[in-house]
Amino acid sequence: MTIISGADVRRLLDSDKRDPSLVLSQGRVTVVSLDELRTGRYSDALFIISRKALDDRLGRREFSELDLDAVAGNLNAAVSNLGG
Repeated sequence: MTIISGADVRRLLDSDKRDPSLVLSQGRVTVVSLDELRTGRYSDALFIISRKALDDRLGRREFSELDLDAVAGNLNAAVSNLGG
């Protein structure tokens, strides 16, 4: 099941939000800031990954669409293993 797309990963990487993270909330993948997570508005959300964690794993560099799709595929597998 595909939940996260390469475009979602791109939105996370390009976000101008402070400390952005990718979450799954109400069936939608959303980029939210750390401040938004702290408000409780996303208390029902499944946390997927922060940009910092993604940068730590992959390094901050330019990604092709194929790279983004591969990252999304790995994230989808992780979410599926959690039952999300």
